Amino acid sequence: MALTRDFKETVNARVQRDSEFAIALLDEAISLFLNGEPETARLILRDIVNATVGFEQLAIETSKPSKSLHRMLSAKGNPTMDNLTAIFNVLRKFLNKDKIIVMSKKITGLEIINESNNIVAILVYITNESIDIKDVIVDSEIGDLEDIEDRAVCKWGVVNIIEEIEYDQLYIFAKVAVGQSAKDYDYWSGYEAKTDFNIIKENVKSILALKFESKQESDYEQQKLFNLDNY
Repeated sequence: MALTRDFKETVNARVQRDSEFAIALLDEAISLFLNGEPETARLILRDIVNATVGFEQLAIETSKPSKSLHRMLSAKGNPTMDNLTAIFNVLRKFLNKDKIIVMSKKITGLEIINESNNIVAILVYITNESIDIKDVIVDSEIGDLEDIEDRAVCKWGVVNIIEEIEYDQLYIFAKVAVGQSAKDYDYWSGYEAKTDFNIIKENVKSILALKFESKQESDYEQQKLFNLDNY
């Protein structure tokens, strides 16, 4: 059922005054990509853009024409993985101005996620200045009766903390080096850990969503070629 104009205006108004709601919508768009509903995901992204950064500013930030961005985020749009990544990054940057999620640390090593399939666990190093994704475990590394945590400890040694990403039981194993004393670690655990893990989760979920979308497009193109070959 099509949304009414009044409903869309209500959503846009709330996005403009409630950053937490806007971030929840962005997270919902990622979930929809992962669950095979890219059309709805693109429309949500379009509404977020309209209510926040705007297409003209998005065009400046991504170095893409505004009309092209409108087409990408239409119901029949077909943005590439690179373009979706750029759009996600601009929206996160804009929404983070209100410090709902403070992007105070640089995250590196995301290419490891992008290059690996069927990931069940990732290892990250967290310091005062950065978050670095160091390694992954894929499902083929896990024995039939082996627990993911046992495999991680065997491969990586002792870790400080474990978090779970809600998609596909993907675990984050972290080695933390913050400050020089237990007090510094306690401060990080109490005040900064949640932010750091939000940064990791949002980046990883974005990559997973884009990989899923790319795979769907590839499968669709292969099916078209198969149908032509059998015509």
